[in-house]
Amino acid sequence: MASKTAARSGTRSTRSKAGSGGASRPSRPSAPRRKPARRRNPSAITSAGATVGRGVRAGWLMVAKGAGSTARSVGRARDLEPGHRRDGIALALLGIAVVIAASSWFDAARPVGQWIDTFLRTLVGSAVVLVPIVLVGVAVVLMRTEPDPEARPRLILGTAMITLPTLGLWHLWAGSPMDPTTRQHAAGFLGFAIGGPLADGLTDWIAAPLLLIGALFGLLLVTGTTIREVPSTVQRMFSARAFRGDEYDEDDDAAEHYAEEREDFSDGYYDDPSA
Repeated sequence: MASKTAARSGTRSTRSKAGSGGASRPSRPSAPRRKPARRRNPSAITSAGATVGRGVRAGWLMVAKGAGSTARSVGRARDLEPGHRRDGIALALLGIAVVIAASSWFDAARPVGQWIDTFLRTLVGSAVVLVPIVLVGVAVVLMRTEPDPEARPRLILGTAMITLPTLGLWHLWAGSPMDPTTRQHAAGFLGFAIGGPLADGLTDWIAAPLLLIGALFGLLLVTGTTIREVPSTVQRMFSARAFRGDEYDEDDDAAEHYAEEREDFSDGYYDDPSA
C-alpha cells in the first residue's frame, strides 16, 4: 500500500513539473508593427477643386429649394382673390399684345419677334395684325367687369364660333390658296382647315353662307342674346332714348303722366284778379 501511494505522488509531481516547465517556455516573438504611412498634404489644385465642388453643390441645393418654393407658391395661386387673378391675366395679355404688335406691325423684337410672327402667320395668316387688338380688348373687359363663372363657357364657345368661321371666310376671300407659304398671307392653317373642306365639298357659294351663319351664332353666344330677342334688342339700341343715354324707368314715365293729368281743383280762383 505504501509503495502505491509513493508511486501516485511521484506521478503527480512529475506532471506538475512538466506543466510548469511547459508554462515557462518562452513565447514566439511578435511581428514588428508597421509604421503608418505619412499623409501627403493635398495640393492647392485639389483643395481648390474640392472647394468649388462644395460650392456648386450648395448652390444647386439652394436653386432646387428656391424652385420648389416657387412652384408651391404658383400652385397656391388659386388662393388669390378673383379680382387679382383677373388683373394678372389682363396684364399678361397686354404684355403679349405688345410683343405681338412689335413683331408683326413694326418687324421688331428680333430674333424672338421673327419666330413669333412666323408662327402666328402660319397659324392664322395675315389675321395676325388683328391679334394685338383682340388681346387688348379682352384685357380691358377683364379689368372692367366682375367675374362670372356661369357665363364663362358660353363666352369661350362664342369666341371660338366667331373666330374659326371668320378665318374660313377669310380663306375663301383670299382665293383658297393651297401652298403653305401663300396661306401665310391669307388665313393660315386654321382658315385652310375650316374653309378648305367646305369649299371643296360644297363649293364656295354654299360654304360662305354656312360660315357666316356659324359666325352669327357665335355673336349671339357672346352677347347672350337669342334670335327671339334680336328685334327688341335692335329696337332698343336704335331708339331715341338709347341715343340720349337715359335709362328707361317706368316710374318716371308714370310720374310724368300723372303730373300731366292731375286735376285742377282751384276753379280758376287764383286766375281771377278780382278775387
